[in-house]
Amino acid sequence: GNDEEVGTFLVCWLYEEGMHGRALAKFLDCAGHQVPPRTRSRTTLMDHVDRSATTLLAAVWKDFLAMHMAWGALHECTTIHAYRRLVQQNEHPVLNQLLKRIIYDEARHFSFYMWQAQQRLARPGAARIVRAIMDRLYIPVGASHQPDELARWVSGFLFDGEEGRRAARRVDQTISKLPGFADATLLGNWLSRKVYH
Repeated sequence: GNDEEVGTFLVCWLYEEGMHGRALAKFLDCAGHQVPPRTRSRTTLMDHVDRSATTLLAAVWKDFLAMHMAWGALHECTTIHAYRRLVQQNEHPVLNQLLKRIIYDEARHFSFYMWQAQQRLARPGAARIVRAIMDRLYIPVGASHQPDELARWVSGFLFDGEEGRRAARRVDQTISKLPGFADATLLGNWLSRKVYH
């Protein structure tokens, strides 16, 4: 059924996202900017608690996948616009070719997340709960994996200035098509708090 489609998609998504990271790291290495290898740290107690809490939440909350799909749609849409902004801001032919290929994959990912989110948020009450959670907890893709100052700098580089702000508005306008998100400006709100002055 529908949940099997999600599982199959996530396996493909994980593989392709890993390939994107490796391709970008190889580009940077060839350009003379060595990327330190990712250290495989030990799984901490908090990692186990987090994973267990997520598993439990998914088991007891029937609309957990609605939230996961809505969050994924927002992350993928943000990623697409971030890579497009990066293409606009440089003239490196190899990097831009690589980014355009990655954007193609990300667009497929986004389409799946958006389609699933639209279906799952249509359940009565689902959109209201998912929206309330995302309004309180949303952080742009990648921002939680780097120091706050770096996250603000990267976000400003990509989404500030006239073109950047326009791209951020396009992300929010796209996500506003989801049930219950008509007036949502999740990326814009975060940028207003952290980046725009």
